[in-house]
Amino acid sequence: MPTGVTTMAMVLIGGGGGGGLGEEESAGGGGGGAGQFTLCADVPVTAGETISLTVGDGGAGGTAAAIAAAGGTTTIEAGAGPTVLCGALGGNPGTLTGGASGGAVASGVTPLDGGAESASAGGGGGGVGGAGAPADGINGGGGGMGLEFGSGGGGGGGSITGFPGLGSDGGGDGSTVGACATSAANGLATTGGGGGGGSGSGFCDGGSGGSGIIVLQFAAAVPCVDGGLGYNFDISAPPDSSVSCIVPDGATTVDILAVGGGGGGGYAGDITFAYAGGGGGGGDVVVCADVPVTAGGTLSLTVGAGGSGTALNGPEQIYPATAGGVTQVKDGATDLCSALGGVAGSGETGDTGAGGASGNNNVGGAAFDVTNPTGGAGGGGGGGAALAAADATSGCGTAGGAGQQVSALASPGLFSDLNSFFGGGGGGGSSSECNGGLGGVGGGGAGMTAATWGDQVGTAPGGGGGGGSPVGCAPGGSPCGNGGGGFGGYIELRFPAGGGGGGATISTSIVTQVSDVSILEAGTISDTATITAAAPCPSAPTPASPTLNDPAPCVGDPTGTVQWYYCYDSTTAPTSCDETSGTAIDTPINVVDETPGDSIVTAELVDWSPVDGAGYYLFHAVYSGDDNFIGSADDGTDEAFEVVAPEHLHVCVDKLYVVYGASAYTPKVYYCVPDEVCPPITSPGSAPISVDPKPDDCDEDDSPISDGSDGYSTVSGGKVVESGMVSALPDPWITNFETVFDPPIGPMHFEHGIPDGWHKVHPSDYPDTTPPTCSSEYVQGDGVSMSPMPITCEGGDAGPYVFDYEFVTEMYIHPAMLTVRPKDQHVRYGDDEPSPYTYTIKGFKLGETATVLDVLPTCDSDYTSSADAGMKFDITCSGGVADNYTLKYRLAHVHVDRRKVDLRAPDRVVKYGDPAPAYGMSVFGLVGPDAAVAPSQLKGFSAPVCGAAYTAGTPAGTYPINCVGGDSANYEFVMSAGTLTVQKAALKVTPGTATVTYGGSAPVATATVTGFLNGQNPATAAGYRAPRCTAAAYTPASNVGSPLPITCTGGSATNYTFEQVGSSNLTVTKAAAVVKAAAKTVTYGSAPGAYGYTVTGLLNGQTGGTLGGLVAPICASSYTALTAVGVTPAVTCAGASSTNYTFSYVAAQVTVGKATLTVTPNSLSVTRGSAAPAYTYTVTGFPNGVGPVGSYTAPKCASGYSTKTAVGSYSISCSGGSAANDAFVYRTASLAVR
Repeated sequence: MPTGVTTMAMVLIGGGGGGGLGEEESAGGGGGGAGQFTLCADVPVTAGETISLTVGDGGAGGTAAAIAAAGGTTTIEAGAGPTVLCGALGGNPGTLTGGASGGAVASGVTPLDGGAESASAGGGGGGVGGAGAPADGINGGGGGMGLEFGSGGGGGGGSITGFPGLGSDGGGDGSTVGACATSAANGLATTGGGGGGGSGSGFCDGGSGGSGIIVLQFAAAVPCVDGGLGYNFDISAPPDSSVSCIVPDGATTVDILAVGGGGGGGYAGDITFAYAGGGGGGGDVVVCADVPVTAGGTLSLTVGAGGSGTALNGPEQIYPATAGGVTQVKDGATDLCSALGGVAGSGETGDTGAGGASGNNNVGGAAFDVTNPTGGAGGGGGGGAALAAADATSGCGTAGGAGQQVSALASPGLFSDLNSFFGGGGGGGSSSECNGGLGGVGGGGAGMTAATWGDQVGTAPGGGGGGGSPVGCAPGGSPCGNGGGGFGGYIELRFPAGGGGGGATISTSIVTQVSDVSILEAGTISDTATITAAAPCPSAPTPASPTLNDPAPCVGDPTGTVQWYYCYDSTTAPTSCDETSGTAIDTPINVVDETPGDSIVTAELVDWSPVDGAGYYLFHAVYSGDDNFIGSADDGTDEAFEVVAPEHLHVCVDKLYVVYGASAYTPKVYYCVPDEVCPPITSPGSAPISVDPKPDDCDEDDSPISDGSDGYSTVSGGKVVESGMVSALPDPWITNFETVFDPPIGPMHFEHGIPDGWHKVHPSDYPDTTPPTCSSEYVQGDGVSMSPMPITCEGGDAGPYVFDYEFVTEMYIHPAMLTVRPKDQHVRYGDDEPSPYTYTIKGFKLGETATVLDVLPTCDSDYTSSADAGMKFDITCSGGVADNYTLKYRLAHVHVDRRKVDLRAPDRVVKYGDPAPAYGMSVFGLVGPDAAVAPSQLKGFSAPVCGAAYTAGTPAGTYPINCVGGDSANYEFVMSAGTLTVQKAALKVTPGTATVTYGGSAPVATATVTGFLNGQNPATAAGYRAPRCTAAAYTPASNVGSPLPITCTGGSATNYTFEQVGSSNLTVTKAAAVVKAAAKTVTYGSAPGAYGYTVTGLLNGQTGGTLGGLVAPICASSYTALTAVGVTPAVTCAGASSTNYTFSYVAAQVTVGKATLTVTPNSLSVTRGSAAPAYTYTVTGFPNGVGPVGSYTAPKCASGYSTKTAVGSYSISCSGGSAANDAFVYRTASLAVR
């Protein structure tokens, strides 16, 4: 671990899984899964300690001898234990299905599955960013999406008849049968962690997975970079991570340039829709001048990430485009300067995208005709400048808005000399056969064009990604039509001159060293200038990175730039060169301080292309220092080199044929080199490490140790096939060609045009070239008879070479394969032959049907109706003939199935409690001779067992009679259940007698129930309810003397019915009534009169006058006219009778009242003063004509007269009379006094 390091971030990818081996004649292999991607951030480490790095090997592809292998595990370990600091599992191998990506659910990383296979093609392997795509018919599935920096993608699936699936982000492409014929190393992963491609068949090997990758990033407190290269977004760093730096001594202010991340480009949509994505918006460009800082303080710098372009990875797996990240410089919690990221371009399936707005809200261009289902181009992304992007007006995408030139800002401060543009908008994608919009000045990515796909990322800080296009997507390819990712943001700090405290002026010297003395014409040359200071700065701290030529305090090694010059002569090498005689090369180059504190810095001229053609060149370098270091120049005498004419670079293609009906002949272009020539070695720092096959004598280049995004990788080698001719294929393929293609097509059917002694290399191994595009006059519909056709190659850039087309001359049209597949037939035993036999023919091209066949195939079999069940007869077809097609015949079969017949159990009836009946069975539907024999005579017959779940105690009801276990060689018994009916048993009910009093409520008679079974009684019989016995004819008005029959009803029980036996009657008895004599009062001596009575207890509203059969009672007493008062003779009644009543009697009595006697005095007269006269009276009213009877006291009369009484009239009154049988009434008279 380097000095000063306290923590580190680790990015690991496991080895990719090997591609699966296909099946020999039916299916391609699945792509290998990508290795697991693991990010371990802020891992504590100790400066000076040793860590161990293990990079997982790529898994070997499947072969005839061994299945495909999983990728190896990538780990970082430390200490004696050792302790695992970070790890990533290898990807899973492909079979026919694509392998899953590395990972384990238990560790929190769910592997992403590979795609499913089809009948003739393998699925794509899973990537770290998305699942693999399934095979699409005859085409292999594409590999799952990997990481933004081109690693960790799944391998493509192989195909036996169609297009191979393409690997994604480092995954190897699947192969075809033709690819198998030329190289045993097809499908190798192209970058670390990628899965290997699946094989085209069982006759060639699957591709090996790519080895793992390790990227380390150290964290240490270092001084802030003053100018120079500034701070760019590190794609391998954790999202939204920041770095810290220390403000240099003496600094009080700083000018800050901040550029936000560019927005991602929009998605194009499926190829079946002509939709295009909009470009991403450019990041905001901001200069914050004269920002106060404190020397020795810590600044936190966050560089916004570029937005991800929208991506499609397999069916219904859409990863939306994202906006660019915010770039920010902070002092603690204080925001010193920030710039917003650009908005993502729009566009998903079913939509045409508009461009995204920039970070400073310049709007993106609108899409073209979004209502048109054929779509339109996406608008350009908004740029950093004041003007918005133009709207799309045609199917071609518009350019993104221009970015912001830093020096043109209103207050550029110390950046007034920086003329660079940043934050350009991405161009819109194209939905037509034209190029997408150009990226805006300042890093905008170009929109996707009609000829290329998947390569439209932003190109400079803050640049928006280009929009995707649906045009030009390769069959089976994945991803396809994706939008480009935005470029990350940028931060640059500039401290005022002298702000760091100043220092003494120190002299320097410069020496240079050219990279080569001879290069090919159109090649590049590099040169390194080393500047050495005569003395170090006093007490110089360690700087973090290089600076520009802005004056800065003396705080470390020299800063500044180097200006390169060249001098040229076509025949003789120049001996001297300086600023006057030479020509300046581009702009000054910033010096780089590789080892702070050693007083040495360097400046490299990298990959310069000589502009004057072949001849001799001499370099000269001039160093310009800052206020602390004096500039210097080299003498240039040792920097001569020669540019020579280029050598030939042979062009070859992946196939020299199409199959009839193909849409176009679009071969993949490669270069071919002799076996003794190795491809140029590619540094991992400049381009992906090649894993294409190389000759045995080509040395593998060792991967350098790297701190940063170059990473660690290994290069897989392998021996190439010596010949691409069909004759070099395994025997099974040669035999197959001879039988399938009639007449034989010839030895060039799957030949790639690579002669013995040569091998194929990928154009990426020649990074200075762009391969041409090769095609022929072939158009869809051309027949086999028109081949061979000439091949024409054009375009491309040979760089330092001259293209040679010796191996690309003509191509062939081969017949398409028709598969005749008869339909399987199933007959029942005894059926007639199912002739004619039907079949299907698949594989027609261009909408053609069976009408193009000159002779139709016919099919037959050996089946006869006497065949036993279980026999199988082949159905074979032959005889079909058609131009442009060969016919391949599949087998089908006539299957003789057993005939289904009905086996029935007859119905049975029992009563509850009966023993079980005898069961039987009958068979219906026998055919042929079997119809005349008993079932027991059938071939292979075994009798079924028939019965019901019945015992004597089974409740009444219905039960199925089932038959089980029967069998016959030629018949399948379909069982029809019979029905067992369990009827209820009968219980006998004998009613008892009953009586009721006339007018009473109807009584219930008792009943005797007999006939219970199974030891039951009324208390235990299921569902038992006793019957009710009554005289139905009885009413309260029923007369006594009429017998009424009793019947029993209403009894119920689960297992019984009720039957009445015997008879009985209801007897009505008389009700009781009371005759009560009426009491009588008479006057003494009078006659008694008639005696009365009342009757109580009568029913039904009857009275004495309404009783049926009534004889009235006679009432009498002993009373006479001579009965004395006080005597109470009894009144009694008797003799009453009635039909419905009996009578009882209650007596009354006669009360004798006194007779009334009237006493009337006689009127008298008297002279005044005379003595009172004698008072006399008469008594009247004695009954019976006689005087008093019994005791009697006579009344007395008087008046108030005396001798002194005055003359007048006075009243005479009587009183005092009494009698035993009489009462007295008194009258008055008058006494006259004269």
